Amino acid sequence: MLQKCLTTCAILTLAAALWVLPTATAAVESARFLYLLSDLNGSLPFNTVMMRVDRQHDELYLYEQSIQAVRVFNTTGMEIYHFNTSDYPGRFLGLFPTDQGELLILTNNSGVLTLFTCDERGKPKSSRIIPNATDRAFHPDLFIGQGDRLYLADRARMLVVVCNQEGGEQQLYDIAARLEMTDAQRDDAGLTGFNVTPQGEILFTVATEFRAGRIALDGAMRTFGSKGSTPGKFNIVGGIAADDAGNIYVAETLRCTIIVFDGLGRFLQQISQRGEAPDKLIGPDEITVLNDRIYVSQMRARGVSVFRIAAHPKGNTPPATREGGDT
Repeated sequence: MLQKCLTTCAILTLAAALWVLPTATAAVESARFLYLLSDLNGSLPFNTVMMRVDRQHDELYLYEQSIQAVRVFNTTGMEIYHFNTSDYPGRFLGLFPTDQGELLILTNNSGVLTLFTCDERGKPKSSRIIPNATDRAFHPDLFIGQGDRLYLADRARMLVVVCNQEGGEQQLYDIAARLEMTDAQRDDAGLTGFNVTPQGEILFTVATEFRAGRIALDGAMRTFGSKGSTPGKFNIVGGIAADDAGNIYVAETLRCTIIVFDGLGRFLQQISQRGEAPDKLIGPDEITVLNDRIYVSQMRARGVSVFRIAAHPKGNTPPATREGGDT
């Protein structure tokens, strides 16, 4: 979600290496455009959408707010099923396909967070209330699940709560405070991009700060980014995601490209560029990664572009140093 302050161009680059990642890492060697998400009538003219992945079935779930519907796509980018969300009271915050073949769907109904357990096609089976166990006013507008944990983001206030699937064991991350932002800066900024790695680490971008960040499982936070015009930097930062190997993908909305960093934060390449051709991008925003495919939502009803990423193991990776960017 682009904030009102994004009229000022911002550019993101890596200014600090990340902490040690698993030694079996891989670097992205190439990316090839595959297709736009489609149904039997052709490509679908989505604007910015919410995307979640089902790793067990290799499917993509896409929430289209304008029609309040969840659409499911297979590995060829074809829609295979859809269901509406009118059965769920309140605002739809997100869904999570579990390893047990169920869907968890979270809604916010006048401040009451309700987690629905559904079958894989969205039919509710049970529900429970997720309490706010923090000592802060917390109004989440986005939900992501990973493993046995739920990640709830209040993007306007730059707060993230992580809890178990019963709503217990809550951990609060005040990202603005850890970035040493004033209340005014917090109000102007917000989280632009928010995601969770396959390992359960938190990813975020803050466009007004020209920064991206990653919060490790032990709570350590590291930020990186700077304003500039060379490859690997940003004008306006958008969504962020990571693959199984730890490579990081960041949407550069203004320059219409996806910037790729390796697990140590080193710039690798840029995927695509501005243009009207099918393999080009217009205002890339949200991104997600499923196995060897990266999904990119766009503005101007350009739909969701899918690229295949090829990665090759590089063997042992030297430890990252904690120079700069520690918060």
